Amino acid sequence: MADDMLVDFHAVRAKSPKFAAAADRLDAAFAALQNVRDAEGACWGADESGAAFEAEYTTAVGEADKGREFLTTELNATKDALDLSADQWESDDLVSADNLKSIGKAL
Repeated sequence: MADDMLVDFHAVRAKSPKFAAAADRLDAAFAALQNVRDAEGACWGADESGAAFEAEYTTAVGEADKGREFLTTELNATKDALDLSADQWESDDLVSADNLKSIGKAL
């Protein structure tokens, strides 16, 4: 079994934007949800059960938004890491090719 690792850096670079696009779609979905929530306002009432619902609801909304922030940050970081990796693999490939050309000329 060979110890070689082959990387199609063009394919890696071509796929990386999908991660940023997913982050953008997630942000857009949350923005649309926020618009609906804002339009509805505090529709649960001011009585005791409404206040209890509001406390749980606003906590859940905050937690969901923290999750969205985390996920979009990680999706964008994954895109950046894939791009950086593809750039490095391409650079390494070009250096190796130049080294092989030099060896070939020396022969």
